[in-house]
Amino acid sequence: MNLEDAVLNRMQLRGLTGSIKKLKYMNNKMLGASQFASAKVLFIGVGHGLDVLLAINDGQIGYATGVDPYNAEDGNDDHDYKVLSEQVRSHKLDERFQIFKTTIQEYLHHQDETYDLIVLNDVLHHMYVTDQTLKETVLFQDCKNLFHKLREVSKPQTILLVADVSRYGLRQALIRHKLLKSTVNYNTKQNWRQWDSAIRGSGWHRTSVTCYVPYALRGVTWLLSGQLGRYTACDKYFLRYSLSNTDI
Repeated sequence: MNLEDAVLNRMQLRGLTGSIKKLKYMNNKMLGASQFASAKVLFIGVGHGLDVLLAINDGQIGYATGVDPYNAEDGNDDHDYKVLSEQVRSHKLDERFQIFKTTIQEYLHHQDETYDLIVLNDVLHHMYVTDQTLKETVLFQDCKNLFHKLREVSKPQTILLVADVSRYGLRQALIRHKLLKSTVNYNTKQNWRQWDSAIRGSGWHRTSVTCYVPYALRGVTWLLSGQLGRYTACDKYFLRYSLSNTDI
């Protein structure tokens, strides 16, 4: 079984909606085609890792390190860790994809490796869970501390990518009023400015903020990639940072 078939099979066994095309679409939106083709990438909250497997297979990244405690309440458990580890071995990717079953804080405590790219995709709302505004909680300082610590495993040119989901918007309102069905709990999500405040407060400089236009609406990306999309059809956003002072 080739890697793409293995990824698709794993998606179906886990009951994940989507397709290989949609996973690749997401990867292209986050990583681009070749910018990180030889990069060493740290994936925080790597989870099932199917997107990482495809990114390596497609030549979008060079080497990946995935860190995740694999807590079942966050959606991925010990079985996901074992399956991903086996997929890495069976497709002979051991030298390009390492997985660590631990928290990112513990990993950083024992790590002196440096990375070209750091990715947090749909993970911050699992790490800092609150239905309050982040800045109004003690979690805000903890979040700042994490991003300050991440600077220690960064190079001067390192890029930080964050993807997460917003608490408010048209889609979220329709779901709260039961006019749309969804399993997503938007009450524990944060507006992008909350994460942005913590990240920039730890010394990173924001270079862009964009909407993730869903695959089904990709034909009107030009219309939805900005503020209009953010408050209508696009509940997910991308934040990009560097260590150089190129803030927008």
